[in-house]
Amino acid sequence: MKARFFSIIMLIGALLLTGVGGRSEAAPLRSAPLASSAPARPASFDCANVTQIPLAECNALVTLYSTTNGSNWSNTNGWLATDTPCTDWHGVTCSGGHVTELRLGGNALVGSIPHDVHHLSNLTVLDLSFNKLTGWIPSVLGDLISLTTLRLGYNTGLTWLIPWELGALTNLQELSLTGCNLFGPLPSSFAYLTNLTSLDVSFNYLSGGVSVVGGLPALEKLYLRNNQLRGPLPGGLKDRPITELFFESTALCEPADATFQTWLTGLEAGGNLGRTNVACGATAAAVSVTRNANDLVSSWAHEVPNTAYNVHRDLAPYFTPSAVTKQTTLPPAPTGVYTDTGALAAPGNYFYIVQSQYNDLSADSNETAQFTYELKRGN
Repeated sequence: MKARFFSIIMLIGALLLTGVGGRSEAAPLRSAPLASSAPARPASFDCANVTQIPLAECNALVTLYSTTNGSNWSNTNGWLATDTPCTDWHGVTCSGGHVTELRLGGNALVGSIPHDVHHLSNLTVLDLSFNKLTGWIPSVLGDLISLTTLRLGYNTGLTWLIPWELGALTNLQELSLTGCNLFGPLPSSFAYLTNLTSLDVSFNYLSGGVSVVGGLPALEKLYLRNNQLRGPLPGGLKDRPITELFFESTALCEPADATFQTWLTGLEAGGNLGRTNVACGATAAAVSVTRNANDLVSSWAHEVPNTAYNVHRDLAPYFTPSAVTKQTTLPPAPTGVYTDTGALAAPGNYFYIVQSQYNDLSADSNETAQFTYELKRGN
């Protein structure tokens, strides 16, 4: 009986020691979770709480995040997790209270480029290359007139034409559109990119001529390879500070004059040339330019079948043909003759470009290829 009473007393003591929750007071407490070094994402992000940049710029960043599957980016550090995009958000750089650089190359962006990016009007660098962007290149990128670097290359889902509006980016020094799915011509507006030092449009489906690049005075690196481009390389390239030139796997031909060929040989010797080794020859030769008291007469031969000739005239060498410079359209023929009357009564420095329109299965209808250029009026 005493033994049973003693056992009951021991049981009651054990229960008192363990307490109501069943945890022994002598047992160590479970450690609390360690605080994360990354700031917790707020329940709802609101650009109204951001003071580092204007509201419109913050909203543009948020729109880019949401339309390109931001939650699955490779690096989302800081995005929508803090109210300080300039100091915490991956790829964002600011200066003077504005976003000036957006570097999100190779960050697994999926989707289209939103039009709201044009609110980032102080951007100098926009790098969205090596992602999975789709759709058209928005024309509003032409509003980002402070850009010096624009990289959209290696987004195979981007398609359609290169926007003409990119010609407004007159501060641009580097433009990369390589490895997309672009077609159509190089925009004539590229003639305004006078600060451009590097242009890469390789590995697309671009067609037409490339005369516009011959007038870019600062051009150092030019990549045209693996396209449907055709016609002659502009002779003016040899007068530019070109250090790298690649145009292989195109239908571009090389001016046959000795000076141009010597220049190409120099680039090739340094391993900085990819070429077609196709001389323009008679296909791009004006056979005569004569003048009487008031008229200048030019004639030429062309080996490629054509549907019409367009003759353009301007005061600038290597100019870009346009509706303003067009003088006349002549009937299709293997040879052509154009007489400029009256306007050339006095000596001058007019330059001429004769273009051949053509149709074939590999090109757009009525696509224009320049094959004769810089026909300077004689004195």
